[in-house]
Amino acid sequence: MDRRFRKKMEGYLARRERIALNTFAKLDITSWFDFWHEHPDFDLKANRAKKMVATLTYSLLKEMERLVSERTEPIQVWATLCENTGDNAIFVHSPNPNGTSFPYSFEGVEWGVEVPPEAVGLLDQAHEIGKAKYQDEAVYYIRHQA
Repeated sequence: MDRRFRKKMEGYLARRERIALNTFAKLDITSWFDFWHEHPDFDLKANRAKKMVATLTYSLLKEMERLVSERTEPIQVWATLCENTGDNAIFVHSPNPNGTSFPYSFEGVEWGVEVPPEAVGLLDQAHEIGKAKYQDEAVYYIRHQA
């Protein structure tokens, strides 16, 4: 990645981080969530900067985990890393009045898989990674280990 593109992506992802953190701050963490999510690369600009987007996605996952850590009601928080970085997301899910099943079972996700190149060296010991295949795309899931 050339220096100019890296600089452009750093600025873009810093703006996206501020937007996500501002959005997180406005959430009522005591409320219910039905697969609520935030996309770090919402404008679909960073496919050539997958490592940078994965780093931001993981950072936002840990921030959301921190925000919900004192919640007394059950809740799930996880992130996805996708081939198209615009699909990366941080998810929050809880029992909800919409009838969506809780907890989310991660059906079709194989846990303990090889870490994708953009996430090598990124995860700490508290998190695990899984992989699912949707059509022809690999989707990686990151969640706090149970």
